[in-house]
Amino acid sequence: IDANAYVDDGKGQNRSERSERESCDGLLGSVPHTIRGSLWSHEMRLTVTHRFPSCTACSVPLINEYRKRGFDFILDACNQPNYLERLAGLEDLLKTPNLDE
Repeated sequence: IDANAYVDDGKGQNRSERSERESCDGLLGSVPHTIRGSLWSHEMRLTVTHRFPSCTACSVPLINEYRKRGFDFILDACNQPNYLERLAGLEDLLKTPNLDE
């Protein structure tokens, strides 16, 4: 997959401090993990976040399944409700009691 998310690397470096070799840009440039918008100022901000292990866009199980199955993975994601949530583990996480604590 050549569309890497722009995430915090945990080293305290922001994107401008990285060398070209360490760049997180993919073929289409950085893909933001989170976009925050303000209705008051009509601004959108791209925030740097840690990767969520159950992300329905970039979690390890999803990426591995896409690499293994290719277009069939895309078809299942489009045709099966909650397919991505199940595969990423988000469905189980949401069933956890006391999730709000």
